[in-house]
Amino acid sequence: MTRSTTPFWLDPKLWAISVAETLAWAGLFYMFPALLLRWNHHFGWSISELSFGLMLALVISAVVGILSGKLIDKGLGQPLVALSVVAGGLLLLFLIVVQELWQFYLVWGSVGVFMGGCFYDPCFALLTRKYGKNAKGPIVMVTFFAGLAITVGFPISSIVANTLGWKASVFTFSSFLMFISGPLFWYGYSDEIYSVGKFTDRVKTSSAKIVADLLRNPIFWGLSVMFTAFGINHIMLLSQILPILDNKGFSENGAVLIATFMGPMQVSGRMLLVSMEKLGNRTLPSISVSLISSIVLALASMCLYFSDNYEKLIIAFLIFQGCSFGIINIIKPVITAELLGQDNFGFTSSIVGFGYIWGFAFAPGIAGFISDLLGTDAVIKGGFYIALVGLLAMLCSVIPLRTVRKILR
Repeated sequence: MTRSTTPFWLDPKLWAISVAETLAWAGLFYMFPALLLRWNHHFGWSISELSFGLMLALVISAVVGILSGKLIDKGLGQPLVALSVVAGGLLLLFLIVVQELWQFYLVWGSVGVFMGGCFYDPCFALLTRKYGKNAKGPIVMVTFFAGLAITVGFPISSIVANTLGWKASVFTFSSFLMFISGPLFWYGYSDEIYSVGKFTDRVKTSSAKIVADLLRNPIFWGLSVMFTAFGINHIMLLSQILPILDNKGFSENGAVLIATFMGPMQVSGRMLLVSMEKLGNRTLPSISVSLISSIVLALASMCLYFSDNYEKLIIAFLIFQGCSFGIINIIKPVITAELLGQDNFGFTSSIVGFGYIWGFAFAPGIAGFISDLLGTDAVIKGGFYIALVGLLAMLCSVIPLRTVRKILR
């Protein structure tokens, strides 16, 4: 397979993918928490009832993600991603005419079908197919932009909703997805290397065999649990970030500003990792980076918990939460390929990331239920303990591997 000799940062198609992925996350995901309180006031439904809509969408996207991985391995990535984001944007328009809760769930459940075709996992699988072991740079570039999705989602949603109402905000993001993100994805993934027939030589092992091999591998379980913990922790806190900060005594404008800075912190974490590797002139061990990120994630929850007594801790929360989550998103495909191999990577990455997406899926509903029942502080505590579980799972899976390596040496 021929690799491009052009530096990835000069590739206009990678720039197109980066912008398209940013808009996909802003419109199909971050718009939800940005409008959550407005929907609560408009419809009169509880936070937990509304949060179930996003949970449903993400559960469905996790299942669809497995099919997406198979389609990518068959070379159908371009139409999959481009058409998914356009269809998702079109479905968002139905929110404008929703009257009943079941209709709200129907819309978001339908949106979830297409989330699974255009979010990070399909994108990273495609980039790994093109760039192979050199995929970290392109992935960093895409996530550099996509990490700003929350920065795009919250302010635009707030400004448009304050001026014209929440329905205008939905229409705005729907337009972004259909008329900007879709065409950019189509152009970005137009290289022949993504097309049908390029990877058929790699897709020989049956899906059942791949899954069976993964289930017997302790590294698979360590990665899966750790990724799941990151997904649950981050989305539990983010989906309830406005109610949490409101209860911590921050104003609405202050809470929106804090949420807006989560994106730049994710980008900062990724740039920190890249800068450290450049300065040290070597690639940092993915396992070590993932374990440190897990520790920092747990510390972030502690800072948020005590931010009502020590307001400056909210800055530490932003840095720790954003940086750790930003880093794990670029490490995720790299460490998966490194520890589990690149053969059938689209399918393998979708299986490893299944719990991660389900973590995203169930976190809003879980957080909403906990918030209604026990309060927002309980949501923060839950996020802290979940981060610790992810850390311990990864530790338990890699310690035997390192021991074996020492013996072999």
